[in-house]
Amino acid sequence: MGSVPDQVEGAYEILALVAAGDVVCTVPDEERRYNAQPDVAFLPLHNAPPVQWALIWRTDSATPLVRALAEAATDCGDATER
Repeated sequence: MGSVPDQVEGAYEILALVAAGDVVCTVPDEERRYNAQPDVAFLPLHNAPPVQWALIWRTDSATPLVRALAEAATDCGDATER
């Protein structure tokens, strides 16, 4: 096992640490679908609460298209209420 950093920069770094045998970690199920690796086991946690998602963008480059997407997402409200 190697040295484990105090912070990681993203999903790929977490997967690299898991693949190296340095950590065990919970991740959204999307990681299993989009970043599956033959040397990493993904076990679905069926009774875990759903993952909350957010729309994010760079504040100094909010184009009219980005603002329209944000407005549309806001107008949709909470999809769980439907």
